[in-house]
Amino acid sequence: SPYDVSCIITTLTGGDEGACTSTEDQDGEACVWCLASAGQGLCVTEQQSEIAQQAGIQCGSSTTEGDEEEAEEDDKEEDDDIAGSPYDVSCIITTLTGGDEGACTSTEDQDGEACVWCLASAGQGLCVTEQQSEIAQQAGIQCGSSTTEGDEEEAEEDDKEEDDDIAGSPYDVSC
Repeated sequence: SPYDVSCIITTLTGGDEGACTSTEDQDGEACVWCLASAGQGLCVTEQQSEIAQQAGIQCGSSTTEGDEEEAEEDDKEEDDDIAGSPYDVSCIITTLTGGDEGACTSTEDQDGEACVWCLASAGQGLCVTEQQSEIAQQAGIQCGSSTTEGDEEEAEEDDKEEDDDIAGSPYDVSC
């Protein structure tokens, strides 16, 4: 499944290529190591690696030392393209590691800009880049200085109303 996070967790916990290839996804298949950028690998499922390869990321047996050096050169050329990119995960990692609003706003994205705190739902914040916050705001999520205590209380009330609609539905993710 492209939504299986079992292999990605290996990356987030500091796993290297060896740890990745010895990890199994939720279906019992071996995880695949990809070179996301110079010196930065990514552990994914086989299906996720196919998607990554379509985006030009080298995965599996194609991630040799020569390819790593080539990836470093390509990365230097592409740094300007990534700057300000909505694909910058440096702020989101703060959320995934349990960071709060204070940790978020003191974290910097790839461009050295401060990350932005958004209220995704009552009691659940999300740390994103400025560009990602603009996208989130288009979806109605409150970000930056608009995430005041009053907004948080309002979000909690909205969530309680939504919970009544969702309870018992196939979209209930409360467990």
